[in-house]
Amino acid sequence: MITATPSSGLSDNFSGASLAYSVAFTVSPAFCQLTVECDAVLPANSNINCLPTADGAVTYAFTLADFAHATTPIAPGAYTIGYKVYTGPVADQDGLQETYVLDLELIDPCLSAQITAAVPQNFEYTLTDVATAFAFISDFSHTPTECNHSFTAKTITSDANSLSAVLTFDEASQDWQMQQVLDTLVHAGAVQTTYVLSVTYNVYDYDGAIFTSSTVSFDLTIKNPCLDTNFVAITVPDVLNTNYRISDPAKTTAAFPPFTYTTTPGAHQLCGDFTYTVTDSSGNTVPTASGDPITFNPTARTFTLESADASLDGTTKTYTVTASFTSYPGATTASDNFDVDYVDPCLEPDVLATTAQQSLTDKFTNTAQTFTLTPFAVTPARCVITYDCRGVTKDGAATSQLACADLGFDGVLDQSGNDGTFTFTADPARYQDGSLTPGTFTVQICGTVNLALAGDDNKEVCKDVTIVVEDPCNPPVSLTSQGLVNQTYVITHATQTYTHAAFVADPAYCEIEYTYSQTTFTNDNGAQASAISPATATTSTPQQFSIYYDADESPVKPSAQKQVVTVAAQAYSKYDSSHKASTVDLFELTFDTPCNKPSYTTVTATA
Repeated sequence: MITATPSSGLSDNFSGASLAYSVAFTVSPAFCQLTVECDAVLPANSNINCLPTADGAVTYAFTLADFAHATTPIAPGAYTIGYKVYTGPVADQDGLQETYVLDLELIDPCLSAQITAAVPQNFEYTLTDVATAFAFISDFSHTPTECNHSFTAKTITSDANSLSAVLTFDEASQDWQMQQVLDTLVHAGAVQTTYVLSVTYNVYDYDGAIFTSSTVSFDLTIKNPCLDTNFVAITVPDVLNTNYRISDPAKTTAAFPPFTYTTTPGAHQLCGDFTYTVTDSSGNTVPTASGDPITFNPTARTFTLESADASLDGTTKTYTVTASFTSYPGATTASDNFDVDYVDPCLEPDVLATTAQQSLTDKFTNTAQTFTLTPFAVTPARCVITYDCRGVTKDGAATSQLACADLGFDGVLDQSGNDGTFTFTADPARYQDGSLTPGTFTVQICGTVNLALAGDDNKEVCKDVTIVVEDPCNPPVSLTSQGLVNQTYVITHATQTYTHAAFVADPAYCEIEYTYSQTTFTNDNGAQASAISPATATTSTPQQFSIYYDADESPVKPSAQKQVVTVAAQAYSKYDSSHKASTVDLFELTFDTPCNKPSYTTVTATA
């Protein structure tokens, strides 16, 4: 007779925990041998393996990997696992067999799923900018990850402008992706338009029903690029200066070129046309009809000059042409100034303009460099110009290293002396003492028209002439080691010193910095040791090394060892060390034993 007493059933949600199950068996007579076999798992085709047991104890474990297995998943639900216990040679003999079942309940792990909601952030985007992705600070996620999920309700509120045609949500990357738009401004409106973007994230149970959801949203403000100078730049044409002789008949100028604009990062013409206004230096608007002394025709982009006002004689008036987008007045503007000379041409020229001038460059060669002026352009050509040096700056700032008086500029072009020239010499001694340092010196040369009538303002223009004083040590031409001498040291001998020769820079007055490093040897204790001090250093002059070692014979036995000292040198400018000349050299220290040298070893016999 066989009696089976099973424990209670098992329940789990694919946690991976060990699920122990046991059955106590009795048989009479007690010495009969029992056999335990798996019978069946119901329902069939459940992908659950019936585990064998020899003593009535068995341990099952079900993981999320079993739940989500690609080919043999185990579904949640109730299962029975049958076992039979028998004595005798074979199973299924009447009176010699007992059966029992293990009740197993597997719970859907997705019924306890949790969503970590995405963390959104608001964005601003200027229309016509490059294609852009608007990402969450952190994305949606859920646990267990084996549960299926989806995105729904990917919406754009107030989408009357059909933004959804160019803005879509990418589920794989969990971001909204905006296409570059170059054919319309409707999504931005006149200034900007704010949209609310929302996404719902769903997690499903095993049967495909939504178990839990999370929705987040954020604001996307789309801005009009025509109001932002980072996206549209107005190109200003050259509005030419002009002149007018008082009481002359009306004079109409040639049309100035139209203002244009460029856009970035993509090219478009969505901002439309320009409206032009002209103001004088006091901010008064120039009239578009019957002006005195000037009238502006915005359609033709011309000016008509006409006046009999003698108080304008010898004066110059500055006017400003301003262009703004007709559809966006005042939002993005650009302007250019032009002058009108109300003068007699004999008192002030029609045109006075600078010309391209030579520049001087020297690298402290101690060779005189000569500047020769290219005369400024003047109309009428008979007007005489006197030139002078107004000042010298260095790298945009005032300097005492070079002055007009140092140059000896002859600004009177009278065919005597050194007409229109000056000389400059960069002495290496001034580099070394700091009285003349590398940089760009700007010499301002001004030309003034000599007026025939006393009391009238001069008309003058100025041109910058550059003198580039280059740094001969940034970088130096070269840096060369004069050679390092290998050293040999007898162990226990007195301290031995060595100072290598200084490296040579070209030019010789460039700064030099030495950096030292060394290798070590292994002493009798197995530790790294050195006979050279200092071990490392960075100096501006050659380092003196001290050599001494008396601890043991490890540098020479059981095998010879040596030390290598590496000298890395850099030559550079004391004014700008951004470019250096570098070189590396080294010397070796080898060792000799004192034990075979009478002068280093003493043997004393003791009684």
